[in-house]
Amino acid sequence: MQTTLFDDDGEAPRRTSSFQDECKRVGNAVLGFESVLVCHHYDADGLSSGGLVANVLRRANKRYATLSLKRVDDETVKKAVETARAGNFTALVFVDLGAGQIGVLEKLVAPDFNLAVIDHHVPQKDAPGILHANPELHGYSGSTDACGASTAFYCFRDALWRDSLQGERDNWDLVYLAVVGAVGDMQDNRGLVSLNAELVSEAVERGLIEKRRDLRMFGRVSRNLVNFLSFSSEPLIDGLTGDAKGCALLLEDAGIEFKAGDKFLHYNDLDGNVRKQFVSVLVNRALAEGVEPDVVERMVGEVYVFPRQPVNTELYDAYEFSTLLNACGRHGHEELGIRVCLREPGAFEESKSVLQHHRLMISKGISYARRHCSDFGPFYFVDARGKVEDTVIGTVIGGFYNAGVIKRDKPILGFSLDEKAWVKISSRGIPELVEKGLDLNLVMRTASESVGGLGGGHKIAAGASVPAGKEAEFLLKCKELLEGQLRSVD
Repeated sequence: MQTTLFDDDGEAPRRTSSFQDECKRVGNAVLGFESVLVCHHYDADGLSSGGLVANVLRRANKRYATLSLKRVDDETVKKAVETARAGNFTALVFVDLGAGQIGVLEKLVAPDFNLAVIDHHVPQKDAPGILHANPELHGYSGSTDACGASTAFYCFRDALWRDSLQGERDNWDLVYLAVVGAVGDMQDNRGLVSLNAELVSEAVERGLIEKRRDLRMFGRVSRNLVNFLSFSSEPLIDGLTGDAKGCALLLEDAGIEFKAGDKFLHYNDLDGNVRKQFVSVLVNRALAEGVEPDVVERMVGEVYVFPRQPVNTELYDAYEFSTLLNACGRHGHEELGIRVCLREPGAFEESKSVLQHHRLMISKGISYARRHCSDFGPFYFVDARGKVEDTVIGTVIGGFYNAGVIKRDKPILGFSLDEKAWVKISSRGIPELVEKGLDLNLVMRTASESVGGLGGGHKIAAGASVPAGKEAEFLLKCKELLEGQLRSVD
């Protein structure tokens, strides 16, 4: 039996060695399982972590399969158990989910299967009998210090396997998936820190990742300059977003060439000085069009690129890669996302059409949010039931929140409907609000449970599901909780 990792006050002391030791122990145990069903979340971090574990198991010549889950509850875990039995799997490994509902796993999985949880969400409780790698159990924050994929990487990074061409190798070449997961989980708002940053530092030394200060906007890598600007939605810039001619005129007036012969240039095709000029022109235009200053400031920050991936593709940049995986997961193509992580032939090309559809839906959703956002006092609210799918409501309200059209002095909540006609809620904040007391994990969990639903996540971003008819009661509880948390906000 493991001893409890929590102190008397319910907090875990920060212990790097204990976290890494526990990750290694969990990783070794998983590699000792005969056959594994990998259960993962469907967002970018879930697919990154699921794909990372699948890569490791494949290299170890283990029989495995992957199963995507939207959430962990009695219904979905029973489905996972049935899948495991049908496939004659001896173990279930939950990655990027499970910690918040570990009691369900204890009840439904542990009695009949080997079980491991690799997660970064706040644990429901201490569960000494379950293999559980989680930064939250060692004094780290699962919101900022490590994500599901980086926790999984800590579990398997040093595990050795035999390559037919290169002989015995470790798994450091998979570190990019850890970074993709962290960026996809928005842990890079101020640059990756703590456990994530440690991985990046060593990966930079190994030549696996390049870290630089640059534009933090989708399309910087994969789109030509005009499309990069015209399709930008974070931030929304009047006269540029949705206006290709306006973008071309901006570049022409600045003396920035966007074509070389018949070839449209990408940002990465520009030399260093011209890139700096491009950034300056874009930032000044955003300010002139009234984009909120804090959003403009966040347009530039730390970015992570992968030199072993093809330049000018989504695979080259952590943010764009994470968006690609997010698109796969949120539109029913989770297996395709895993195949991209496994670098299977044709998977990336196939995923491009999914990404295009995803970006279109997000653009339409942000436009809807811009027209229908209400100020509810301690939070902004967007009721998108019947207008925005539940799988993308979090991305939509996050994109709108970061578009620079509202002052981010309070969090935002959005409603949609799930497949059971329950109300799906997503919420987003910013680090500055968290520092002032915001805890959306507590708000979503407490408010949803008070009306017979379930919820949780992180302080800066969380979600919930509640029965139809309980919306008003849920929102009133959110209002009460948020007013208590943010009394100190100016």
